[in-house]
Amino acid sequence: MPQTLDLRVERAAALAEKNLRSVERHQRAGVRAIQKGNDQKAKREIELAERAKDLAIRHAQFVERYAQSASRARTARMVSAAKTLELAMAAAKVADETDQERERRERAEARRQRMLDRADAARAKDLRAAGVDADARTAAGQRELVTNSARGVSRKRASLAGYEALIQNPKDRTPTRIKAMETFDELCHRAHAGLLPNPRFERGVDVSKSLPGVPDDRADALMEMSRLAARIGDVAQAILYFRVFERRRFTAMRDLGMGDERTLATLFLAAVDGVARHYGFATTHRAVEAMNERLSAA
Repeated sequence: MPQTLDLRVERAAALAEKNLRSVERHQRAGVRAIQKGNDQKAKREIELAERAKDLAIRHAQFVERYAQSASRARTARMVSAAKTLELAMAAAKVADETDQERERRERAEARRQRMLDRADAARAKDLRAAGVDADARTAAGQRELVTNSARGVSRKRASLAGYEALIQNPKDRTPTRIKAMETFDELCHRAHAGLLPNPRFERGVDVSKSLPGVPDDRADALMEMSRLAARIGDVAQAILYFRVFERRRFTAMRDLGMGDERTLATLFLAAVDGVARHYGFATTHRAVEAMNERLSAA
């Protein structure tokens, strides 16, 4: 890994000092060898001293040549390190804030889940009191049911939720939306009429001379369903089908992979409003008005 110039100068200065100490050490060893009459060792020590001296001179020259540039490089490195530290501290602060936001979101979601669990427990208790199996795996557990107590009846009774109960917020239960849901429910009943045969206890006799055809009313309803889907979209129509016609709870629709409850509730209201506009129960949406104004001006 390449070093910066200031680090190279510092290393050269340290090597120059080290070689100067080596020169002194080899010179002393050479003197001791001469005193003992060991000329061969004295010669080798003198050669090592000269070599160390040459290295010390080369390193000292490098330090002298690049000392000023090394000072500038050291300053630049310190400034860069300070900026890096500042960026790291800022990133750590952002990460800490992100962690705090995530923890707050997780706590809020946990509180919401606890509230939903308490509401589901209370609902299951009421349904059990009405003699209904509240298991979410059953059809009754997936339906939007309401319980009430009738006069003269010892226990509660359960029934499918009315159109008003399908909208969670009472402020959103406008007459227009109630009428739109009722219209869509009736349309679904017309479109699906005859799909489930009435129970028979004896084998029927087919006296027809031709294949039975689709009733005209059901054919008209199917065509109307297609026109409605083209207006509000297939997804909106599917949400309305499960929520209005089958009275499915949002949690059951969530388990089908249709999205979370909040998103489904928002899309459901938008779909109901689309049905109301399709049948002329409501005024034109402001977004459509703005688009028409822009197109007419052009």
